[in-house]
Amino acid sequence: GRIRPAAMNALVYGFASQSALAVLLWILSRLGGNRFAYAVPVVIAAKLWNLGVLVGVWAILAGASTGFELLEMPRYASPLLFIAFVVIALCAVASFWARRVRELYPSQWFLLGSLFWFPWLYSAANLLLVISPVRGTMQAVVNAWYVNGVLGLWLGSVALAVIFYFLPKLSGRPLFSAPAVAFGFWSWAVLTGFSGLTSLIGGPVPRWLPAVSTAAALVSLAPLATFAFVWYRTLSGGDASARGDTVLRFIIAAAV
Repeated sequence: GRIRPAAMNALVYGFASQSALAVLLWILSRLGGNRFAYAVPVVIAAKLWNLGVLVGVWAILAGASTGFELLEMPRYASPLLFIAFVVIALCAVASFWARRVRELYPSQWFLLGSLFWFPWLYSAANLLLVISPVRGTMQAVVNAWYVNGVLGLWLGSVALAVIFYFLPKLSGRPLFSAPAVAFGFWSWAVLTGFSGLTSLIGGPVPRWLPAVSTAAALVSLAPLATFAFVWYRTLSGGDASARGDTVLRFIIAAAV
């Protein structure tokens, strides 16, 4: 009852989210062709983020959990994470705005989207579940929406950006069809937010909610198939020896 929530929060916020932020800042600087110039506020924000994770995990172990999945940290820990993320996000956007390479690459779409989606998800979920809780079964609806959003719109979008960056770079092939990626990006952005309530099928919620969510989850096959097609066409016809690269093998496995 305490160990697993503490472990999951440490994994999602202590490891995965910080790894995502690190690679996000790096890729934005690489694609923008400029040196990241906001290291000091980012380092301070990172310390604040880790302080929030430490306080939150210890509070969960001490029995102060809120009881909501991936939102178990009490209300005095979550503001630390939110403020830290906003500072890092503003620094990332400022660095992106000052980029020397003005042409946008698909990875930048996903990264900039994720910088908006996480604070939106985190603040809305905390407001509706911890600060000013909604009543009844709506709590389960908001919690399911948040968990799906964190895994899909936040961590999933950063992961997609990593694949779109490294796959062409390591294979030595240009990315196939940016318009197809644009279709996949907007489909992913719209549908992922609606597909998180399938876990409530059979629960005490209005039947149309999981029905709409199930439909959105099925239609989400369209952007996923688009991504897979773009990755396949990007790799096809390239130098076969390049596929022996160790990092590329990990990227291909992640894409699959």
